[in-house]
Order: sequence, then structure tokens, then C-alpha cells
Amino acid sequence: MQTNTKLIGTLATLMLATLAIVGLTATGGAAVATENVTIDDPANDTVEVDVDYSSSLTSDINATVELVNDNGTVVDSQMILGSPGTTETFTVSASEAGDYTVDVTSEDETNTTLAATRLVAERAVSVEDVGNETVYVDVGFQGEDNATADITLMDSSGTELYTDTVEYDATTDETTHMVAINESDGLTAGDLMAQVATNPASAYTSAYAGLEEPNTGGLIGGTIAGQDTTIVLVVVLVLGGVGYYAREEGWL
Repeated sequence: MQTNTKLIGTLATLMLATLAIVGLTATGGAAVATENVTIDDPANDTVEVDVDYSSSLTSDINATVELVNDNGTVVDSQMILGSPGTTETFTVSASEAGDYTVDVTSEDETNTTLAATRLVAERAVSVEDVGNETVYVDVGFQGEDNATADITLMDSSGTELYTDTVEYDATTDETTHMVAINESDGLTAGDLMAQVATNPASAYTSAYAGLEEPNTGGLIGGTIAGQDTTIVLVVVLVLGGVGYYAREEGWL
């Protein structure tokens, strides 16, 4: 029996094309944008993605946001049917800390754009003695792009007590920024929630809120005149010891 290789080749090509179409449909369409993000506290970190649906669209279309781990597994996804001229916010999260990729796809990638990404970190803190306690909120940044972090401190009812925005300048080596909030800033006693929204999400590395001031540049661990303070301290101690020995020996 003769085998029709041309027919088999044609059928194989059609099958591959069909699988490609099904794959696009399953993921929401063609690629729109990709962004890398870091999640350090999965129980309290979420990724928000704003997607613009162009006013040029003639009908509603689906767009999908997927959160993919470093093994290529989709750990969370959301699909939203958007109308022409609207912006929709997608929310995805993970169950484990690590580095992830945010993939945005659409049924019409030409008329769909990634507008913004935010990594929203929430950190709980309890204040008892408001007159003598300070809440410190520290944000870690990374990357080659400038970024901002909107900081909001809320009470248990969701009422905003304090808001601020810190800016990350990628041309400097200042990768952490801290704010200190006390009674004069609106701090109250009770169980509070600090929310840090870093934009873009790729610039985020960590967030902290607590009553203990994080080490962001004190004598140990900071810098003096651009030098590591641990080294500076050792040099000071050595020079001091040499001076003391010289005085004891009558050299000075």
C-alpha cells in the first residue's frame, strides 16, 4: 500500500495550526506584555495589573493576566471581558515566595496595552502606647527603572491615618526608603495595616512595617563618606589602640 506523504504532511500542518489557535484561545490570545516580579510574603502580597482596552475596538474582547513561576507553571490567572475605551484592573497572587513573570495576553493585542503594574504589600502592626511608639515602614527597590511606592497606614476599619509616596531613583544606590509615623502624623493605638503599592511591580523587593526601626544606615551596616561603616569602625579602633600604646611607651 502506498503512503501519500503529501497528504500526511498537509494534515500535520493543519493539526499544528489548529493546536496553535487553541493555545492562543486558552491563554486569552496573543502576547501583549511581560514583566518580572518578586514576591517575598505571598500571604500578604498581590500583583495588580491595569490593562487598557482601546476605544478603536468595535466589540468587547477578553484579556488575560497570568502569574508564571520560574518553572513555567501558571500559578494564578484572571480573564476579564473589557469594553472599548475602558481600563480594567487584574489581580493575581502566589502561594510561595519567589521570582515570577506576569504575562498579559489578549484576543486583540494591537488594541490592548499594559497601562501599569503594582505590587501591593500589606503588613500588620499593633500600637499600644501611641504617645511613645513609632511605626516604621520600609520599602525595598530594585532594577534600572525609576519607581514609586504609595504608603498608606489604616486602622482596623479601613480608615486612612497616614499616606505618603516615596520615590526610587535607579541612578543611585539607595535601594531602601523608610518613613516614620508617630502621633503627630495621625498615628492611633490599635491593630493597624500598612499598605505599600510599588509601581512598577518589577521594582519591588520587600516591605516592612513595625515598631522597631530597620537598619537602613546606622553606624553598623550603613556608610560613612561612601565607605562601609564596619571597616571604618575597625580602622578607628585600630588607630585608637595604636595611639594608646604609643602614649604608654612614651612615644607621644
